[in-house]
Amino acid sequence: MKGLIAASNELPKEDEGLEALWDRFLVRIVSNCITNEKTFYKMLRQKQSVKVQISFVLCIADEEYRRWQEQMENVVIPDEILKIITHIREGLKEESKKENVALLDYYISDRRWKKIAHLLQASAFLNDRHEVDYSDLYLLAHTLWNRVEGIAVIWNLLMDKFFSDIDKKLDSVEKGLKITSQKMLPTDVGNEEAEYKVYNYFYLKVMNYPLGNCFVFMSDYKHLTNKYKDGVIYWDEIHSAYLIRSIDTSQPFSSPGALQNMKKVKLRRFPGWLEVGGKNYAIEKDITQKNSLSFEPVSTNLLQDTDKTLVAIRKELTDRVEILTNGKNLFVPNEDTKTIKKQADKRLKRLGELEVKTASLHSSADKKAE
Repeated sequence: MKGLIAASNELPKEDEGLEALWDRFLVRIVSNCITNEKTFYKMLRQKQSVKVQISFVLCIADEEYRRWQEQMENVVIPDEILKIITHIREGLKEESKKENVALLDYYISDRRWKKIAHLLQASAFLNDRHEVDYSDLYLLAHTLWNRVEGIAVIWNLLMDKFFSDIDKKLDSVEKGLKITSQKMLPTDVGNEEAEYKVYNYFYLKVMNYPLGNCFVFMSDYKHLTNKYKDGVIYWDEIHSAYLIRSIDTSQPFSSPGALQNMKKVKLRRFPGWLEVGGKNYAIEKDITQKNSLSFEPVSTNLLQDTDKTLVAIRKELTDRVEILTNGKNLFVPNEDTKTIKKQADKRLKRLGELEVKTASLHSSADKKAE
């Protein structure tokens, strides 16, 4: 027996021990009602009894079939295809961990995986290739589902995993560009606190506070970061000014001065600035001190390496999309290629954004070098 094709009006019920059928009937396609009206009309006009005559030249002799089997075994499954299969297996494991998902819903036995590998080899061979490529992986959509409800999940998983390795490369580039951007931000040289004018040994002046003179404790300002922290602002009779303190507002608070109109606020600090309740105020500086800024030099080679990486990713992505959508695989319908193009467009858009960001960093680095 060279193969077996079967049809059924229903699928095996769950928990009846018939799930092993999927290891025997490897390729499974659910045939729904005809939705295209032209195809529906064609079906209506078709004769009830159709004689099927197969030309002699299309018949497969036993010897030829045996020879094909041997040649299929020699079809290479490249490492890049095996890596995608690994990503798919990992995705199936993640799906099986979700709520309301039975353990066997996405379970694939080693026996089925072995048969799937042979199916991929057969697809490549019948498409006149000596190795499996990405287009053959479409067939997995008809081999991995165990329940009809899981067909859409499997399809979406495949569409995502076809590009999972490229996603990781884009993630790596994006992370590197973030680090490079941070390095190019200006940093203060020397002791920042020494640049500010100090009042009464302990206070820094908050410039342009709308209600009048306003000061922040120098020690409080020093320990603030760019993350929000609780604080208070109040009128202090002794100093005849508004004072800002960074405190734990859940604890009792007291001050030697008489407190009036104490208000809780959120505080955070940036070099030379204090954010109070969502508004930014400059800290008065001592004009006798010189403020200098430095930029950490960014290696031109680093950005050039990023350029090369992005060029390589674009070529890899373009080549893969061409393989997946060129319509040369006998077993891939044109409708399926539309979905893969949408997935590819998402990656191409992200790639373009990273290319623009890299070009911007090049421009900034050139200006700082002048």
